[in-house]
Amino acid sequence: MSATTSDVDEADRLARVKLSCTIEPGDLRVTGLVSELGASKVLGHLEAAAEVEPH
Repeated sequence: MSATTSDVDEADRLARVKLSCTIEPGDLRVTGLVSELGASKVLGHLEAAAEVEPH
């Protein structure tokens, strides 16, 4: 099943909203990652890292 352009745009938009609530606005490191990888992928990595239990 392939996603339509509107589905991808909506997913990216929602990921950017979640990131903006989590990350300091204007953080150039995150901005660079979002530009390079996409907002959905960056958010996915952050959520996965949050699920890892500290030792």
